Amino acid sequence: MKRTYHNTMKWLTVFALWTGVSSAYSATFDWSSTGWNDGDLSGSYTDVDGSGINITVAVTGNTNKFNSGYPKLDDSNGNLNNDHLMEYPDYDDNTQSVTTTFKFSVPVKLSSLIWRDVDAMNDGNNLFDDKIVVSAKDVDGNTVYPNNATLGSDIQDDGNGAYEAKNNNANYSPTDAAATFQIDLDSTYVTEFSYTYTSGDGISNNDNPTGQATWFDNFNFEPRDTDGDGVPDFKDIDDDNDGILDTVEKPAVSLSNTNSGTIPDDGYPNDCLDRTFTMSKTGVVSNVTIDVDIDHTWRGDLVVSLISPNNTSVDLTSDNGGGYDNLKVLFDDSASGTITDYNADMNPPPQIVLRPEGTLSAFNGEDSSGTWTLHMCDDASADEGTFNSAQLNITDIQDNDGDGIEDYLDLDSDNDGIPDNVEAQSTGSYTAPSGTDTDGDGLDDAYDPDNGGTAVPLPDTDGNGIRDNLDSDSDGDGITDCEEGLNGNIYNKACPIDSSSTINANGVVDWADNNSGGYGSPNLGIDKPDPDNGGTKLEDEITGNDEAAYREILCGKAQRELTPFNWVVVSVPCDTGSATISDLFGTSLGTYGDNDNWVMYRQNTQYTGSNSNDMEEMAATDTMVPGKGYWLIVDDSKKDANTGKVTMKLDETVSGITGQTAMDPKSNYGGVGTNDDGFDEVMGYNNLPDSQNGIKSKVMIGNPFVRTIHLGRIYYSNDTLGQTYYPMTDATHTGTYVEQYFYAHDDTDLTSTGYIALDPNSTPGFGDAADPMLGFWMLIKDDAVSGTSSTGNAITYPFEK
Repeated sequence: MKRTYHNTMKWLTVFALWTGVSSAYSATFDWSSTGWNDGDLSGSYTDVDGSGINITVAVTGNTNKFNSGYPKLDDSNGNLNNDHLMEYPDYDDNTQSVTTTFKFSVPVKLSSLIWRDVDAMNDGNNLFDDKIVVSAKDVDGNTVYPNNATLGSDIQDDGNGAYEAKNNNANYSPTDAAATFQIDLDSTYVTEFSYTYTSGDGISNNDNPTGQATWFDNFNFEPRDTDGDGVPDFKDIDDDNDGILDTVEKPAVSLSNTNSGTIPDDGYPNDCLDRTFTMSKTGVVSNVTIDVDIDHTWRGDLVVSLISPNNTSVDLTSDNGGGYDNLKVLFDDSASGTITDYNADMNPPPQIVLRPEGTLSAFNGEDSSGTWTLHMCDDASADEGTFNSAQLNITDIQDNDGDGIEDYLDLDSDNDGIPDNVEAQSTGSYTAPSGTDTDGDGLDDAYDPDNGGTAVPLPDTDGNGIRDNLDSDSDGDGITDCEEGLNGNIYNKACPIDSSSTINANGVVDWADNNSGGYGSPNLGIDKPDPDNGGTKLEDEITGNDEAAYREILCGKAQRELTPFNWVVVSVPCDTGSATISDLFGTSLGTYGDNDNWVMYRQNTQYTGSNSNDMEEMAATDTMVPGKGYWLIVDDSKKDANTGKVTMKLDETVSGITGQTAMDPKSNYGGVGTNDDGFDEVMGYNNLPDSQNGIKSKVMIGNPFVRTIHLGRIYYSNDTLGQTYYPMTDATHTGTYVEQYFYAHDDTDLTSTGYIALDPNSTPGFGDAADPMLGFWMLIKDDAVSGTSSTGNAITYPFEK
């Protein structure tokens, strides 16, 4: 039994999903099936070979030189196995030519393109030297030349797609292999290809090339099937097989205009009606469709075009449809029918979808932002039209991680090493791909409600409005998903993933993809992402909560080793909200209170640095503020037997912890980090006192983040400085008002000898820095010393990369 395109596709869909093998089916453009009327110069074919792909053919150039009835289909009196398109011109000189162009409704690769009877002859009566020049256009409009050329013995390759008969006076027939050549155009996907039939170099301008003829055979075409599931991309609703619909990963922006109006009768070209659409979002166009609703009693009068902000104009229709009524149609390049062939009234429903006269893909690659114009004209008298409404749908390129692979083709759209298929689902109730696609729509049955599956929920763990599969820090704890995602004991991780990383064709960094680059395993083999339920490939922070580390607020990664019975300044490494100090640290430090294991103090409003009159003991129910420092002392009940230290660590299971301290772009603070690319975000902290007269103000502050900060990247400002910020290393500005050294403390000695000076002037990465949970003292100078009072004192903490 012959396997048809349709039943082969059904079989391949199941097989490919299970195996991950690329299995795009190659359809055939068969002249015997498509047909061609003798002498026609164009043809339009829909759903060729059951592929769903539409193909148009047009012959241009010196077509008046064709002999009568040509081009036509011919099998050389039965000597060829099938019909070919025979082109038989009678040129006058070697500058004349005809070009045959094939255009495809979706990008395709082409193979087995064969031309026959490419020969030369000069016997005094017949003079010809056949030359075929082949080229194609890719999706970006770039010229593509053939590959894999197989040439007959009497054909030469002139380069750039030109193939010419050798000038050896050999008059061949279409069946002769010596005058036959075959090429492919499968190095990339193309939207059109053409061949030009002309005279070769063996014919001079003074000669008369007569009697030329050549035969073009059937050929194969293969649509793009990115994920290799046997469903071409243009039919596939999930092109990368990750379970997330393409409409989610490349959403269209729809713009409507319902401002009705009259299209002036016979006003073309100067008196027409325009309606506009404003696209405020900046992006690069990847697809455009437009739904138009116009009443008209003679559709053939209408000349309608769409004009982009870049002034590119595409004809939607021009004098098509004769006396039929109305233009109520969705124009879409991928439609099976075309407006030029639609001869009926338009009175939907159902919706009518047609290809426009021009090609909407002409807009691809342009900036979508700005004003789009629907230009509507009537070019004949007696009938005027009424514009009712239109909806313009623009799809921009979506490449969240900027790796050059659009999200709908990218298995890891945020470049964190965790596949989208995993991040698009909850950890504890994750469903792995089934490997089957019963209805052949390209969506795995596991996620297809039409086949008993459940659509992926697309969680947003930290509630910042960015889906986890697009969020480089899904839980908002300040530690990237790359750092706390895949298990470093299994993967040779290298974070961050950036332009220096090797990204495979499927959008996954090489070290996370095991050098695959394919789409056969969209979850990269992570069938169990829950570390608490047998999963091993993702890191874990909190045991027993059915969650992975990249979705757990990792304040607990920040911890501090304390010396028992030593006073120390500490800080909280994230926003702990309403959580009490007893709940936060009771597990790691013990029972809170003077007569128990630990106690904590905060400053009052005097800022003298004195324990007796500047500190107040906190209640067990008090809370902490990020960026502020706190006095703490702990006994030895929780000390480690080997190190003698007590580990201070947040209990992340406590309710009220809301994640990473709130940050702002550094550009919000004038002067901050202008020439320092080591950080992009900061936490502004203005909970600082004014200067005092006759005494230094000693203020406890601290690192508010779960990562180390370098003290030279702390910036200071006040009212006198006009709220322009200067680094702590700037003696001229900062040094006037505050001491440039900070002071840490971890000692029983509360005199000056118990403090350690921290120098912000040290080179970041080599000198003094503040680790997570490290608190320290900042000294605001005495008014008498600085010569002026300082009000509005503020600093910024750097959230370093």
